[in-house]
Amino acid sequence: MDMPSRERWYDYSRARDAMLEATDIEAAPWHIVWSDDQKRARLNCIAHFLSLIPCEQVPRDKVKLPNRSKRAPTTTRFRWRAGASSRRNTRHHSPFPAARSSESFARLRP
Repeated sequence: MDMPSRERWYDYSRARDAMLEATDIEAAPWHIVWSDDQKRARLNCIAHFLSLIPCEQVPRDKVKLPNRSKRAPTTTRFRWRAGASSRRNTRHHSPFPAARSSESFARLRP
């Protein structure tokens, strides 16, 4: 902020307050959000505006889910183990022979 702006800070503030007062109507009110955290301020604004919309609970039928199967599927495309280091060492079942391991890629390089 430059020095002339700092000198006119009070004038700017009074002009802003006059503008807000003149244009604040019931059909379109001003909402001023004071914030140190922009993300929280945005979420609070969204929550506030959603709370202004009248809504009612929609009746819904209870959903009945079928029972889960007892057995796990016999084939899986990928085998994952916990941890990033074990993921690198896990072989993937791929229909392409060259993509099965890093050793295959090394043989294909010129």
